[in-house]
Amino acid sequence: MVKSKTYKDFGQAIEELKGEEISYDTISFSTQLSASYIWGLVHKRTSNMPKDHVIKKLADFFHVDTDYFFESRYKKMCEFVMENREFLDVVERESVKWTKANKKTSQNSENGDSKERSA
Repeated sequence: MVKSKTYKDFGQAIEELKGEEISYDTISFSTQLSASYIWGLVHKRTSNMPKDHVIKKLADFFHVDTDYFFESRYKKMCEFVMENREFLDVVERESVKWTKANKKTSQNSENGDSKERSA
């Protein structure tokens, strides 16, 4: 069963969905994208983020939602920020809080580890 989303890079996500059984030629035939282009996405030979129609074709082929791919969710968030620019200030404030909270959690776990070692 496929997860509902991934945080992996697009190429890594495609490779994981593809597995050993599916060839680039099979994907190419079904999506009408060239096998070499798909291979390039997987092996990071294509530096640009895939266009929406590419994400859609590959999502359809693998029977996942386009939002399965991190890049799709990232593009939607960027579009949202462009349309709601004040939202960026909210994100910035929350990211500072999130970073501080995670630093404390990380430090607490490190201190707990060192206490356990010294006991």
